[in-house]
Amino acid sequence: MPFDTTAPAGQDDPFGDVLSTLETVAPMLATAAAGPLAGPAIAALRKALQLEPAASRTQVANAIRDAGLEQLAALKAEDNSFQAEMQRLGIDLQSLRDKERRSRQVAFNDPTPRILAYLLNVGFFGLLFLLCLQGPPASNLAVMNIVVGSLGTAWIGAMTYFFGTTESSRAKDWMLFQSRPTEGANSQ
Repeated sequence: MPFDTTAPAGQDDPFGDVLSTLETVAPMLATAAAGPLAGPAIAALRKALQLEPAASRTQVANAIRDAGLEQLAALKAEDNSFQAEMQRLGIDLQSLRDKERRSRQVAFNDPTPRILAYLLNVGFFGLLFLLCLQGPPASNLAVMNIVVGSLGTAWIGAMTYFFGTTESSRAKDWMLFQSRPTEGANSQ
């Protein structure tokens, strides 16, 4: 779910019934509002809806709920502007969202991706082993090609998740941690 609908303790969530509208009209703002860029995203929503800068979550949700065509068009335009600004700054929201998902999985020690990766490995290599022993059935050759291709693609994605981008990101973080700033780096 791209928009954080967690309400403060003891309060009902004001975004519950407007979430689908926001995701449809302003998907980039909805995505950003769920992550570390929630502040700028909510500010952009306030701006598009012509609300005061201090407007509450409930006021923003009510404005989205009551939005007419002009406000929806303003939300879409602000979403496009927000996306262009993120590209200009070199911020990849998809990457941030993926890192957030991975850190959440690590923080909660969620075994689901690991279990799915094991099942995928067993299924993929088991199918390849059976195909090597017996060969593909002639009547289902096209279906077997599709299944093997799909499993291979999923396998590559799973291995990249566990050993590719995550591992290289971990190595990059370690290198940055060990690095020292150079003299005069701040005197530009």
